[in-house]
Amino acid sequence: MNYHLAARVAAVLLIGLLFGFYLHNDQQKWNRLGRQAYVDQQLATFDSRLAARDSKPMLIFGSLLLSLLTFGLYELLVLALSAILKRFLPRSATGQQGPRAYPFG
Repeated sequence: MNYHLAARVAAVLLIGLLFGFYLHNDQQKWNRLGRQAYVDQQLATFDSRLAARDSKPMLIFGSLLLSLLTFGLYELLVLALSAILKRFLPRSATGQQGPRAYPFG
């Protein structure tokens, strides 16, 4: 088993679980508060943030910054999970015999 590939799969699953947990808690919160509270919050959000237009350069810069931050955090998570997998899974459990003659093959 390739530690890096396993770490990527684990990172995607972890991010998916965290996002699902966030969505579930958000839905539970609005179910508890009720329909009118949700509509009031959405109207306040629209009035305070969405009604005013941002400039195109600011939107492009913000989108670029957000995507770089997201990708960077994902890669850090993969790196950490890869190190954890290498530490806790023995080399024999991964099906690899030893060092390979060709590092990319």
